[in-house]
Amino acid sequence: MMGQQYRSMHRPAALLMLAILPWLLTACQSFRSGAAEAPPEPFQLILHLDKQTYRPGEAVQAVVQLVHPDGPRAEVRALNADSVRFYFGRAGSPERMERQAVASKKEPLGAMDALDAQTPLHRRFLLTRLTEFGGDFVVQAHYSSGGVQSKGQPPKVYSGVVAVSVRGARLFERDPQGFLKKQEAIDLARAAAGSGARKAEALCIEDEMGFYKWWVNVHLAPADRVVSFFVDPYLGRVWHQADKPFDPKLAQDPRSQRPANLPALPTHQDHAMPAP
Repeated sequence: MMGQQYRSMHRPAALLMLAILPWLLTACQSFRSGAAEAPPEPFQLILHLDKQTYRPGEAVQAVVQLVHPDGPRAEVRALNADSVRFYFGRAGSPERMERQAVASKKEPLGAMDALDAQTPLHRRFLLTRLTEFGGDFVVQAHYSSGGVQSKGQPPKVYSGVVAVSVRGARLFERDPQGFLKKQEAIDLARAAAGSGARKAEALCIEDEMGFYKWWVNVHLAPADRVVSFFVDPYLGRVWHQADKPFDPKLAQDPRSQRPANLPALPTHQDHAMPAP
């Protein structure tokens, strides 16, 4: 009798649990779905250098990758010398200085690109002013994301800090903009011409891609035959031999000595490095 009364008392509770069980299952599924729709992770910027140790005056090749791990497709600024800036300083010091990568005058720096989780953006940059001084340094890339900050993304994205060392004998002398000095270009062209190189003259030109080149005439003894070379002022190498030499009179024009449209030389505060 007592057992029957006990079962009778708990039968409504059991029926109630059976009634609300589907609702509980649906609520749990909804909760899990809501957790899976958490806000997407912000952009990630990854910086890689082609090596860790350089000689003074050596160019640095850097690869920058922009990743949006969980985010939807978005239109962002393309990776270029305007949207990506590089900052470096001595290891252990808070002081940092900006260094801009080599860029073509003809590249549209306002270009946009598509980014999503499946298609990260990456680009190789060339930096000619990271090795002005000897010692141990750190380098970081900053990316300005452009218009996407209005959609909840940060206006700037920062890479991790990469350690780099500058050691050994100076490889090249460069001007304060990182441009290979004329005498360095002449020495490279004379070495490419081989034995018999006597005198040489050089002028600076802009090529069809919007980059600069040193154009060097080398006079060979004994017949004073002239061979001519194009020298890359960024990497510091002979690009290739020219089809013909230039008129030597052009080398006397001051505008041919270095790019006429380079910005004014920076002040000592821009390129003076604090003592280690």
